[in-house]
Amino acid sequence: MKKIGKLFGIITAFALIMCLIVGCDFPTNDNDTNGTGGNGGGGGSIDRKITIKNDTSIDLGYLWIKPSSSTSWGSAILSGWYYETITSGQSQQITLPQSLLEYINFDIQLSTSSGATSTSGSRFLRYNVPLSNGTTVSFTNSNLDNKSNLPQITIKNRSGVSLSNIQLKPSSATDWGISFGSVSNNSSQTITIPMPLTNFSVFDIQMTSTDSIGSGTYSKSNVSISNGMTIIIYSTDRNTSNLYPVIIIQNDTSINLGYLWIKPSSSTSWGSAILSGWYYETISTGDSYAIRLSDTLSTNSVYDFQLSTNSGATSTTGSRFFRNNVTITDGFTITFTNSNLQ
Repeated sequence: MKKIGKLFGIITAFALIMCLIVGCDFPTNDNDTNGTGGNGGGGGSIDRKITIKNDTSIDLGYLWIKPSSSTSWGSAILSGWYYETITSGQSQQITLPQSLLEYINFDIQLSTSSGATSTSGSRFLRYNVPLSNGTTVSFTNSNLDNKSNLPQITIKNRSGVSLSNIQLKPSSATDWGISFGSVSNNSSQTITIPMPLTNFSVFDIQMTSTDSIGSGTYSKSNVSISNGMTIIIYSTDRNTSNLYPVIIIQNDTSINLGYLWIKPSSSTSWGSAILSGWYYETISTGDSYAIRLSDTLSTNSVYDFQLSTNSGATSTTGSRFFRNNVTITDGFTITFTNSNLQ
């Protein structure tokens, strides 16, 4: 029996040595489902828990977390109920929603106000924060942010049609995020981009039109954004060709001009004014105006243009600027300068 026991011991020891060599798995009592595998917390986790620590001087009840590459804050993760409020000096553990687990870097907003885009209340923001399982994110009074540091751009519509559902995203991202509203033809819309340009500076922009003639998507790609810049949308930014051409009248004269006539160069009649001097139709000095040519005018390609301060096409008073025998194509810009004064 002693020999059998000794032999069994030798066999067991040999088996253990072989397992160590080939890397056997041994059962344990651990059951960790919150590991941070993958890219800094994404990828391999079943869930991802983080801790929000309120080191500010006030109690905060509303929390939003969004991917740093997205313009949409989505729904609040904390909604201001008593048991969800993080009082000053306290912490609260949050489990990230499943929809966020594919991302690594996030923008986080902690506030006393229930609206993510509201300008009221006390708002504390942290941008481009990597969140892995077990991360603690602390907010202090230095994180108080009224969003005045965020970049603003102006969308100027010179497409010939009204545009809606203005969207933009970092060119490296796939999520278009929220809509920034609409802008009618020959109007402008200023929007605030909800992310610092230090994180992203190159964007794609798109918007749509339901105009019966110019419907479709209008877009620009890989635009290098700077704070305060103006982006002009032209008819040529439409993803499909236009049935009727849109031309741009550029007023580089030294005065504001409110009356415009266009006629085929082969015609002797100026016809009716395209612009009639109303405030919203006046082309200020240095500005432009987009006009979609009518069905009648579109049958020609060479035109005469008259831009004036006077309402009569054949009048001899007022300041009159002429451009004759201009061959136009869709998106063409006709520029008037003081040298065109007659």
